[in-house]
Amino acid sequence: MNKEKEYETDKRTKFDRRRLLQVAGLSGLSTLVLSVVGCGSKKNVCPKDSELTGFLKKNYFPSNGTREIDPKGYIDWLKESVFTHGELDNLPKCGIILHDAKVEQHLQKLGFNASQYKIIETGSTDPNLIYIVRKNFGKDFILNRGLPGAGGVATQAAELYALGVEHIIHIGTCGLIGEKQKEGTPIISSGSYKDAAALILSAPEQNAYDNTLIARPSEELTKKISETFNIEHRIYSLAIGFTMPIYYFQPTAVIEELINGEFYSYKPRPSYVEMEAASLFMTAKLMGKHAASLVIGSDRYILSEGKLKHEFYDVDSDTAKSQLIEAALKTFDKM
Repeated sequence: MNKEKEYETDKRTKFDRRRLLQVAGLSGLSTLVLSVVGCGSKKNVCPKDSELTGFLKKNYFPSNGTREIDPKGYIDWLKESVFTHGELDNLPKCGIILHDAKVEQHLQKLGFNASQYKIIETGSTDPNLIYIVRKNFGKDFILNRGLPGAGGVATQAAELYALGVEHIIHIGTCGLIGEKQKEGTPIISSGSYKDAAALILSAPEQNAYDNTLIARPSEELTKKISETFNIEHRIYSLAIGFTMPIYYFQPTAVIEELINGEFYSYKPRPSYVEMEAASLFMTAKLMGKHAASLVIGSDRYILSEGKLKHEFYDVDSDTAKSQLIEAALKTFDKM
């Protein structure tokens, strides 16, 4: 290949990568539209960006801003038909959505015994498991075993808020992007680039599709978490993330663009990727509640000799998550 053709190929590859990021990452709703119109098939031609934008604005950001299926309706049904003895009344106002299967082990590690918590399964179609924990001192809380991705966390958060929870802290792991963040060090989210679900959850008056690409956590709750870490002189980072609601088969081109792409030359550059934060933040905003996110970097993406490399670290995630739960509880106690 001569230099001129090589330059054109490289130029086209970079352009395609930026477009993939915008379509698959930041404007993920476009994927739905492309599947509907049959983009990529021999019989159909992909619509122009302006057509995609018009379709999305018309169908996902309607001018009247109305929405269907209020989570309160589901909670009312649970109280009337399933938990008829007041089990869902007067619940704690603070909640943690923990992305870990070993919830009871974390509670035991933090000094809670089985007599201090009650387990309730509220899901009828989803395996939603919540622990209602009563503390001897300090504020009682709900620990919700997290479901992965946008649909999981948005559903869980909406139902917790409908149950009366006011503040939710999301706890989990993340994949670090580049070498800025240190593995195993707590990251407090200052925002996350929106996935498709977070765009759908964005209010129409925000003009979210065009301008508001980053979902923000509660400033009040995020500040209080930072204060907790500062008081205990714990090392942490405050950083922007990128919400990709899948774990397996993440697009290589999107990750490469996140590391060194031109798209971020004039925007805040995300330093980690996770699956839930943006949708959680937008659910909280829709319902007038508070949400924040705490994560630990357990793996990393880097570019090595021009090729994307993904590596896992020997991070003690169990201990790290228990410490994050402890920090969340200390934050709740100060509120």
